[in-house]
Amino acid sequence: MRERIETVSKAYVLETLLGPMAILGDAHQIRESQLPAVTYQALIEEVHRSWGCAVDESRPAWIRELEHRVNGLWQGIDERFLDLKLDLTWASPFQSKVYKALRKMRPAQVASYGDLALLIGSPRGARAVGGALRKNRIPLFIPCHRILAQSGIGGFTAPGGLEQKYKLLRAEGWQS
Repeated sequence: MRERIETVSKAYVLETLLGPMAILGDAHQIRESQLPAVTYQALIEEVHRSWGCAVDESRPAWIRELEHRVNGLWQGIDERFLDLKLDLTWASPFQSKVYKALRKMRPAQVASYGDLALLIGSPRGARAVGGALRKNRIPLFIPCHRILAQSGIGGFTAPGGLEQKYKLLRAEGWQS
């Protein structure tokens, strides 16, 4: 388990079309996120296990707006969340470069690990890109699910595994 979060950030639940998901943050930035879970209880348990905190049940305006935008993404809106400030202080310079490029991808647009490596100027860095994606603490807002292996779907280390990856891609309108 990662070091406990010692900040004013709070965990919130977004009710989405794909199930409840959690974010850790405040009105100024998002520190981490949890992808949609099958049940609310499973999400709460994962938040407690991963972040060591309880969920704030309040519904501030910025949470309601973010929830609306996430649901819009899964209703065909070209939502990239580029205006959201993400706390990447934990990321290496290489990881930050990967995440910045990834955030610019349109919903349902996919690329290979090698394609993303080329895009950021590291033509032999496909494995390093995969390593950066495995360490992504803010999935969905850094859409690592849009990166596929050259030979197929590739991996996905987030809870739900490959089933979750397919679910996210299909919700965005991707067709294999």
